[in-house]
Amino acid sequence: MEREHDRLCRLIAVQIGKLGGNFRAQELWEQANEVLQETAVQALTSGGRFKAGRRVLPWLMGIAVNVIRNRFRRTKRDAKVRPFSTLPDGEAATVNDRETPPGVPTEDGYAALRAAIVQLPGPAREAVERRFFDGLDGDDLAQALGTSRGAARVRVCRALRDLRPHLLSPDE
Repeated sequence: MEREHDRLCRLIAVQIGKLGGNFRAQELWEQANEVLQETAVQALTSGGRFKAGRRVLPWLMGIAVNVIRNRFRRTKRDAKVRPFSTLPDGEAATVNDRETPPGVPTEDGYAALRAAIVQLPGPAREAVERRFFDGLDGDDLAQALGTSRGAARVRVCRALRDLRPHLLSPDE
């Protein structure tokens, strides 16, 4: 990998461009280096799946393309969620840029949501508060919760599922 660093970075930069990355040259090179580092970590952790006799470069590029796609998906998904702390006073609480569920008055949405969150069990409450009130996501959220990234995401998802009955009126 060290010998092929520049070549790999160029190939990764091309893939980032193909998949929709809109960066200036310096930013593109920095993104390519970050993707290469993440690719190296994944390659080292999954080295047992590499079959002898295969060429290494195509295998690494396959991993790199998956890393790039996951980064774009993550960026797209995270852009939809706004932390509650960024909302102006009086604005309806939003989740994924949708309005507060029906039955929660706009002016009282924040208070009703806070009251519902207080009813959640400790770990679920902490996950929601860290995600939406503190604005943490991804690795930062996982580190704050002391779990893996996937476990943190699942914890938030389950907490939101548990919040729905508290926020929706009985006929919904």
